[in-house]
Amino acid sequence: MKTRRQRFIFHFLLGGLAVWAVPFLVSLPFFSKTGQLQIDIFAFKTIMILVSSFVGLWILSAVLPAIQSAQYGMQIGATWMVLNWALDYLILLPLNDMTIQEYLFSTGLRYLHIPMSGYFMGVAMMRRGAILSD
Repeated sequence: MKTRRQRFIFHFLLGGLAVWAVPFLVSLPFFSKTGQLQIDIFAFKTIMILVSSFVGLWILSAVLPAIQSAQYGMQIGATWMVLNWALDYLILLPLNDMTIQEYLFSTGLRYLHIPMSGYFMGVAMMRRGAILSD
């Protein structure tokens, strides 16, 4: 039987993978069979940020209620961001034939919202806990 910590780590890593995989799967219909984007690039980037934010915040809301530190939320978000960068490096960069600099300016820096979301979700959960305990 898995310990509580092992279950948390499993869900934590699975959550990080989902934050990357769900937007990736949602993006597929926006590309032609030859790999050409079929909608405006800015509309596409907006959709991807919205999907990623929704998935990440939903998972964070499930993971963080037991957490008593906003810093821990930021650590989870930072780990997810690094995981997303690694998956992009292994999968998206070769598919799109772009340099790391092109990737960072077109996509990579947008992942900075993940640790910030984690931090503020942690703050919200701490405040919620303080309100409920009063």
